[in-house]
Amino acid sequence: MAKSMGNTRVQSGGGGLTEDAAGRRLRIDEIPIGQSIDVPIYDENGATLLSRGQVFRDRHAQLLKQRGILYVWVTEDSEVLGDAREDTETRKVCESIDRKAERRDSLEVRSNGPAVIETVNRRIERSEGEKELIVSVRGHAVEAAEDLLSSIAQQSIVSGMDLRPPVDNAIGAMRDDLNLYMSRAASLTEPDFLLKDPRADHLVNVGSVALAMGMYLGYDRQRLHELGLAGLLHDVGMARVPAEIILQPRPLTEGERLEVQRHPAYGVDLLGRTTCVSQVVLMAVYQTHERIDGSGYPKQRKAFFIHDYAKALAVADVFVALQSPRPHREPLSPYQAARAVVYKASQGELDRRMVRALLCAVGLYPIGSWVQLNSGEIGRVIGLQNPNEAYDRPWVALFYDAHERPLNTKKPVNLLDDPELKVMRPLAADGLQTEELAGF
Repeated sequence: MAKSMGNTRVQSGGGGLTEDAAGRRLRIDEIPIGQSIDVPIYDENGATLLSRGQVFRDRHAQLLKQRGILYVWVTEDSEVLGDAREDTETRKVCESIDRKAERRDSLEVRSNGPAVIETVNRRIERSEGEKELIVSVRGHAVEAAEDLLSSIAQQSIVSGMDLRPPVDNAIGAMRDDLNLYMSRAASLTEPDFLLKDPRADHLVNVGSVALAMGMYLGYDRQRLHELGLAGLLHDVGMARVPAEIILQPRPLTEGERLEVQRHPAYGVDLLGRTTCVSQVVLMAVYQTHERIDGSGYPKQRKAFFIHDYAKALAVADVFVALQSPRPHREPLSPYQAARAVVYKASQGELDRRMVRALLCAVGLYPIGSWVQLNSGEIGRVIGLQNPNEAYDRPWVALFYDAHERPLNTKKPVNLLDDPELKVMRPLAADGLQTEELAGF
C-alpha cells in the first residue's frame, strides 16, 4: 500500500525545482504503478488531477507527461512513495544484507562435506516406475510453489511454512537420475508446462537448474539445500507486482520497470516472516538480479560483491526465462537459450564459472532438445555422460532416419563414443514426437 504523498502538487516542465528543507520533487516515473494514492494530486492552479484513494495507473503517468507535468512536489511531512513503501523491518533486513555484501569473504561458498556430484547417476535406461517417481517429485515441488504463491495472494503466509521437503526430495531424485530430472527442467517447450500458475513452474525450474549447477560446482548437501531453496523462492516478490504490469504486451515503461525492480525487496519482506529461510538464502534472493558488470538491480552490485548463490541463480533464471513465453516475445528454444547465456557471459554480464556449471548440468544442446546429426538422422537429447569432457556430445535417442522416416525402435547413440557423429543443428519440436518422455 502506498504511503501518503502529503500536500502534493505538480510542477510543469523539467526545470525550476530543487530539493530543499521544505520538501523534494518526485519524478512521475518514480510513482509505483498499481499503488493507491492516499491524498489528492493537484495542478499548480489547484485543480484535482488524481483523487484520494485512486490507483495510479500507467495511463495516468502518460497523461501527466502529455500535459508537460514531469514531477510531483512532496512536502517534508510526507512519506515518499518508493523506498518508503517498505516497512522499517524490511529496510533493516535489506540494509543488513547490503552490509554483508561489502565483506567479500561472506559471499564465497565453501563446502564442508562430501560433494553430492560424486553420488549422482546420469542414467540412460530406467523402468516406467522409475520415470513416474521422478516426474512425481517435480510435480509435488510445483504444487508446493503454487501453495506458497496462493498464500501470498491471500496474505496468509505463516511463519511456520516449511519449504524444505520439496528441495530435499528434488536433490534425492536428481542423485538417482539427473538426466531424466533435467529433461523436465531444462527443456520447457512441451505443452504440459501450461499449468494453472506458470509462476510456480518458473520457480521450480529455476530451482532445479540451480541445483544441478550446484552439483557441478562441487557443493555438499547443505549448500545444495540452501541454493535450491533460494531458487524456489527467488521471485516470490513478483507476487506483489501488479498483474497489469507483468502481463503488459509491450516493453515496460520506466515507471513499470522501477516497480518490477522492487520485487527483490518485496521478497525479503515476505520471506522474513518464515522460520525456514536463513540469512544466506535471503541474500541470494535479494541479489538474484544483480549482474557481474553492475548492470543489475536492486543495488547495481558488481562481481566481487555478489553472493555465489545469486550468481548461480542469475544464470539459471535467465536460461529458464528465455525459454518461457512472454506477452511481448516468443520463447527461445533450449539451445537458443543456452547460446544466449554463453553470449551474456562473454559480454561480462553473467559469471563464466556459473555458465560452465550450467553447461555441465544441461549441455549445450539441453536435455529434451531435438537435434539433427551430420548423418541426417533426427533424435532427442536424452542425457550427458561426461559433461566435463564435452558439452556438445550428448546421448541422443534417434527417432528418424536420414530421410526423415520414423525408426521402428528407439536407437540411443552416445556421441562421446562415436567421433564420426556430431550434432549439425537443433530442431523445433513441431511435427516430431510430442510425448512428454519420448526417448527416455
